[in-house]
Amino acid sequence: MIREDGWLSERIGHPVFTVDDPSAVPDGDSPRMYQARVPVEQVAVVRAFTSRGFSVIDTTLTLERAPVSAEAEDDVVRASPEQRDAVVEIARTSFRWSRFHLDPEVPDEAANRIKADWIGSYFDGTRGDELLVALDAHGPAGFLAVLVAADGAHVIDLVAVAERARGRGFARALTAASGATRVGTQAANVAATGLYESMGFSLARAEYALHLHI
Repeated sequence: MIREDGWLSERIGHPVFTVDDPSAVPDGDSPRMYQARVPVEQVAVVRAFTSRGFSVIDTTLTLERAPVSAEAEDDVVRASPEQRDAVVEIARTSFRWSRFHLDPEVPDEAANRIKADWIGSYFDGTRGDELLVALDAHGPAGFLAVLVAADGAHVIDLVAVAERARGRGFARALTAASGATRVGTQAANVAATGLYESMGFSLARAEYALHLHI
């Protein structure tokens, strides 16, 4: 019912635990963080978590579509090692709607580090199945990371476009080139939800992301 997330613990700077039952959270005052996900229809469970001190940080929307063929895009390529620094920097500086960025008790530096190290793990070969990069005249303009879920779905694991390149269709091109059939985004990220819906995705489920900081 409770397990430590060692990867997040290193980046947050103190232990982070995933918990399924709020009654499993022990008393104590040592610095730590607890995280949970609860389907939005389970109102009684959400109440149990908030009664224990958890806060709803965001609502995660999972969208799915029927299998599609990946489309060749002239400005989208598979990531190469020499693109690592540029792509990691895009990850470090391009997010604002993730649950870590929305949580006022997670420093921006830590939230940015989580995203940078997340995409870095693709270059290290320790996470995911494919990493695509969108290019413009200045080099990498965005990226999209894909992992294959246990049920075989191709999932958009992480996607971002550099601020200088936004509004030029790179997110759409990356999504089309990926052939992905599942994606998660935050309800607060209205633009992303609209993009995915315009590409044939529809809402499959919604979950609250809850955090408790000690």
